Amino acid sequence: MITLPSKFAAENKKAENSPAFMARLEDSVIFNEQTASTDWQANTGASNVDFATIIGDVTLASLPIPNNYASNAWSTLHSKSSLGVILSDSLDWQSFKRIQSPGMTKTLTTVKGYFRRSSGGASASVNIQCQVWTPGKGASLGTVTIASYALNQTGEWLTFNFTSQNIQLSDNTEYWLRWTASYATGFGLIEQAYQNTNVYANGQFDRTGTSPGTNLGDLTFEATYSGIVDSAYYLAQGYIKTRAMDIGQTPTDAGEWSFSDVVPAYTSLVYEAWASDTGAFAGEETSLGIIQDGYAISTLKRFYMVKASFSNTNDAYTPVLQSIKAAFPLYKTFSDRPGLGYEPAVMGVTSLSATIDAFQPSTISQITLRLALTQAVSNWLATRHPKNKLVKILAGFEASGFAEADYIDYFQGLVESWSIDGNDVVALQVRDFKKEWSAGVPDKWQSTSDDAVWTAQHPIDVMLDILRNRVNVRDSKIDTASFDAVKTALPGWKVTRTISGNPEDAATLLEELRVLTSCYFIPQADGRIRIKRWDGNEAASDALTDDNTFGLSYDGNGGSLINRTSIYFNWDGTGDDAKNYLSLDIGVDAASQAEWAEIKTKEIKDKWTRAAESGQIAALRDAILNRYADPRPVVSLQTDRSKIYLELGDVVTLTTKRAPSTDLSGVTEMRFQIVNRNLDFMKDVISFKLLAV
Repeated sequence: MITLPSKFAAENKKAENSPAFMARLEDSVIFNEQTASTDWQANTGASNVDFATIIGDVTLASLPIPNNYASNAWSTLHSKSSLGVILSDSLDWQSFKRIQSPGMTKTLTTVKGYFRRSSGGASASVNIQCQVWTPGKGASLGTVTIASYALNQTGEWLTFNFTSQNIQLSDNTEYWLRWTASYATGFGLIEQAYQNTNVYANGQFDRTGTSPGTNLGDLTFEATYSGIVDSAYYLAQGYIKTRAMDIGQTPTDAGEWSFSDVVPAYTSLVYEAWASDTGAFAGEETSLGIIQDGYAISTLKRFYMVKASFSNTNDAYTPVLQSIKAAFPLYKTFSDRPGLGYEPAVMGVTSLSATIDAFQPSTISQITLRLALTQAVSNWLATRHPKNKLVKILAGFEASGFAEADYIDYFQGLVESWSIDGNDVVALQVRDFKKEWSAGVPDKWQSTSDDAVWTAQHPIDVMLDILRNRVNVRDSKIDTASFDAVKTALPGWKVTRTISGNPEDAATLLEELRVLTSCYFIPQADGRIRIKRWDGNEAASDALTDDNTFGLSYDGNGGSLINRTSIYFNWDGTGDDAKNYLSLDIGVDAASQAEWAEIKTKEIKDKWTRAAESGQIAALRDAILNRYADPRPVVSLQTDRSKIYLELGDVVTLTTKRAPSTDLSGVTEMRFQIVNRNLDFMKDVISFKLLAV
């Protein structure tokens, strides 16, 4: 049910009034976009982020893994004479820690050190041991030994692999590495490279044994962790605030946020915005809260600022911010009455009709806006490239105290075509946004890397992925709250599918998922698409009677009978024959078959549900049989415009004598769902088709 503005509702209830239309044609767009490195350099606040100097991508700041690659000296780990006498034996210690906020726990994978030997002959071999110790050198956490290794005499990196030991290290905590060495064969010196000045900020080199010392600089070393890419990791949190984004003027109509970003798994990117009349952002600004790509901008100010907050739960990954854009369309407005303050070029708007069906695609109206060929209209047609321009049609009344803000959305859509007839009347064919859904998924296919793949995902998440990422529907055109509500109502539902080879039509995929979930796509007057799930227990929105309706007709609708279902599922991914589905669910309502002396089967082939999710097929079967095991009557009727708040999909009660009964009294408060709505605003009439619940 639609909530009407109070002034509109009051005027609409009057027995006599003067309905009026306004038409807004998209004329141009004003915007501000932050995208280049110079924009990010002018930020008003940033922490723990980096941005490229050329293309301007913003990421979480990266830091190297714990390491010191510098060296200017050698520490003697072990010295053995040709007579086998141990001349010196030391333990080299290097502390290290990984800096991260908030801290994580990571698995140590490898440790490297740089070593050489001297003399001992070409056949000499060494044993070098590396241990990881707790803070304060309290206890060993793990040991790796490289035994009988022919270490060269010029120096080389040795890698000690701790992966299998599952050593968990906490961030921001100082651990120690300890190296010892001996000769397996031969004799001479075994040395480890180090830098005798402090070059590694998060640790130090200590030596115990023959030549003890504390904080001798830093050993040449490297410590790596699981999940680290390219010898670096990303900080866990960061943010950047844009400079004041000057739109150039205060917009008159709502705009839209547009973000270009890449958000891999394990990462998130959250946007928060503010609006200001002055651009100072010194306390005078208005908070717009958390925003998302495609969100409408309804707080109209000249200046905006956005904070992008980056985070990850696996610091091998970072989100990437490419651009932030605030855009506002400017409109050329026409009306159908001189008193409204705009050129009265509107000559008429066709009625608005839409239909829903359990098994057929929703049909949503394409309306025709008729305009007089005035100079302003002609100029708009000639210079503004009409196709796909946004058209907003508003409905209201010409009445004292009734302002433009009191008008309601009647229809929003995109110009499909336009023509001028012999009477100089311009006809704009305006289509709804659902027409955009006819796109290939995937948009191209050359190899399996182009496959569209969904594995064990909720059907609502798949719908949104198709809409947002395959068809590129803006969030401003999706009633996301309605999708969230359906997802909540279907906990645990999962679908799986791979589209490979030939792209599939996005609209077809969305219809398949809609049928599976027993939902309808319902158009909204503001141009958005809402989804609604069938609920036989839904509360009635209104009560219709013989007193507040007219032109009522009743249809027994025998063709709606369904008392047997055959639902094929667990698709093998190939053809569309029954043999290509590995599972079949058959539902039977024996009582209905006996009562109506007919078996009426509904067959559905579901390519989304695997065998493990057969419960959702059972839910679909039950929903169909519960509703259609008896034919569902259809009632067609009309009301005046006072019922404009009733919308497609609403449940109403009907009390009428024009329905079968045992005593000709008809029915009382019988529940029906609105499955067709045709609104002719100017003629003060709404036609409804109702299907019994």
